[in-house]
Amino acid sequence: MSQELEKFSSDGVYLPVEEPEFVEEFFTEHFAELQREAERLCLRHGMEDFADDALCISVEKFMSSLIEDRGPRSGIAFAMTIVKNTVIDESRRRRRQAVLGGGMTGDLDAEEHPGAWLPEPRSSSNPEAEVLASLELHALRLGFEELPRALRATHKNVERDLEIVRLRYLDGVSWEEIGEHMPIEKTHRQSAARGRELLRGWVHALCETQPEPDAANRKYWQRGFEQGMAYRQHQTWPPRAL
Repeated sequence: MSQELEKFSSDGVYLPVEEPEFVEEFFTEHFAELQREAERLCLRHGMEDFADDALCISVEKFMSSLIEDRGPRSGIAFAMTIVKNTVIDESRRRRRQAVLGGGMTGDLDAEEHPGAWLPEPRSSSNPEAEVLASLELHALRLGFEELPRALRATHKNVERDLEIVRLRYLDGVSWEEIGEHMPIEKTHRQSAARGRELLRGWVHALCETQPEPDAANRKYWQRGFEQGMAYRQHQTWPPRAL
């Protein structure tokens, strides 16, 4: 790229991502490469539908970044990293939402159906939404650790209930695959419903956000909520750094 397109500062040379001429030249040269990478990563994460969005979001982030020019591949290396992080962030958001969204009902014969996703902007333009998403994910992980210890004496099979949630909704394991380790019966879907409500109540208490309880399993949501409130009274929350 021409020297005229470089931007100098006291700290070094940076790519002039705010200049239309540079952006047009860069993406004319590298768009196909970035598109292939977005498609490859989305396929790996089972999110083929997100490839186009991942690319658009990455372009937006690229154009608002400060990128030091360290050689001919500086821009594309930085853009590739943005694509990777964008896909990972969306995968985490979907896994979190699989637990925190609407989802399972008390009808064990009914099909599982995800609730409406929380209206989270998938862009660096809303840092508050990104902080909240990170906080919810941290709370969710913490719930898997704390709830078994807190409820072991009063909630029979709490470890099993949460493990089924982890396998099915976070790791994306099918019921058939789970059946290789656990006998799959209708009661396992009920276990997953209980585990989800425990976690949803817990996250609601810690983050003061949605989700509200599923009416069919409200008492488990309430248990999770109560444990979350107790945790806040005795532990530092929110954490100082995620």
